[in-house]
Amino acid sequence: MPTTPLTRAGALSENEILGVALSIIEEQGIDGLTMRQLSNRLGVALGATYHHVKNKDALLVLVARSLFDRVEIPAFDDPRDWSDQIRDVLLSLTDVFAGQSDLAAWILHHFEEAAPSEIMIRMRGILANAGFGPDATEVALNSLFFYVAGMLVGGYTMFTDAQTTRELRRTFERGLDIILTGIRVDLQP
Repeated sequence: MPTTPLTRAGALSENEILGVALSIIEEQGIDGLTMRQLSNRLGVALGATYHHVKNKDALLVLVARSLFDRVEIPAFDDPRDWSDQIRDVLLSLTDVFAGQSDLAAWILHHFEEAAPSEIMIRMRGILANAGFGPDATEVALNSLFFYVAGMLVGGYTMFTDAQTTRELRRTFERGLDIILTGIRVDLQP
């Protein structure tokens, strides 16, 4: 790993910055990500990195949002049942953030600035289209949010072998289905 910036050709792009930042997080966790290390990996002076990103927290917001952009969201005209649509969003979210427990925990502490508003807006829309009122929608989304957040912060990082991870995934999906069934029984009009 270089300790001084390398010579580089070409302009620095946001996608490049985010990709390198994410690889550092995956290797060393959030605590291992520093603006200096990012600059070194990018082969630029520290000032060049700060020109693009104000500080580490701003960088983490960008990284989080870039991951949220990978989550698959059903189209507005998706004819499937609301629970299938919500389930697919949450499974996609879980797939995108699997193995990112440090980042998931950071997002929970910085939810206002890092939250994926378009995902929440779409999920609220799915529930509204199914007839849920505002209070029922919030109860449903909060229940689902805390379940998924718990898995992302602690669940997928507990095990390293593939068999256990698959079993954990099946258990997670079963729990998600139970919550969705409970929402349908208790909250849906």
